[in-house]
Amino acid sequence: MAEALLRDMLKKEKIIDIDVFSRGVAAVYGQTISGGAAAVLSEIGISSQSHRSKPVQKEDIQKADLVLVMEEMHRTVLAQRFGGAEKIFLLKAFVDPELEADLNVHDPIGSEHAVYVQTRLELQDLLVGVLDKIKKQRSSEGSLSS
Repeated sequence: MAEALLRDMLKKEKIIDIDVFSRGVAAVYGQTISGGAAAVLSEIGISSQSHRSKPVQKEDIQKADLVLVMEEMHRTVLAQRFGGAEKIFLLKAFVDPELEADLNVHDPIGSEHAVYVQTRLELQDLLVGVLDKIKKQRSSEGSLSS
């Protein structure tokens, strides 16, 4: 969901030079997005039909300038397997470094529709924070895309 939501936000902001991609720590290659995630994205006009899962590879971490993960376990596993700990952040901690509450965004897989909606809303709020950081960084560098 996060990939589709951030892509949509960047498109609406006309920021076209950021490559957003999603990988899974335990993903099976080629699976479609879950029905629950597809449904809640569709409700806000985002299609996820072309999405196919891919397991994370070392090259993904090397290529990325920033890696945002949903759960602490993801951050730990990626850093141990592939290195790059300096660019791997929990999404919540990246958006709000002062946050001390539960820093995980819990996976709604297998949950009821309402849980998927809640997760989508949480991700949307967090990704607005990511987008704000991107825009502020670009503005301070004088390279905000338009």
